[in-house]
Amino acid sequence: MVRGGFAAFVTGLWLAAFVGAAAQSSFVSQYYDTSRTETLSGRIASVVLQDSQHTFLLLDVAAGAGKAERWAVEGSPAAELGWTGRSAPVSLGDTITVVVYRAKPGSKVAAIVPADNARLVEAATAGRLVHGTELTLPNGNKLAFGER
Repeated sequence: MVRGGFAAFVTGLWLAAFVGAAAQSSFVSQYYDTSRTETLSGRIASVVLQDSQHTFLLLDVAAGAGKAERWAVEGSPAAELGWTGRSAPVSLGDTITVVVYRAKPGSKVAAIVPADNARLVEAATAGRLVHGTELTLPNGNKLAFGER
């Protein structure tokens, strides 16, 4: 009897982990074109950490003629990344490279942006909201940032 209970418990844990990963992956593929990646490089203008929601990096990316465009890069929740305000491996002003998926046309991905953050809303509305999968830090280290 105990053995069957333990097996059911382990099966339940495995199933919960599988369903959770599938739900996150489903979210990413629902809103973003996961068939191809692009690379953005820019200077971090803001870090928006949310423990149970998406983490966002605002990047100033060179747009030519000495101008920059502000991009919003969405990633996993801060709690999943193990980031807090003091332990985040990125800082304002750091120049980083991010592997990203662009939003699918008509996906309405801007709806995931916190409405009270005008800079995120502006980037999302301009079509510059992407999902980041991997960061390359100034020292060359690579970190997972979001689902692939």
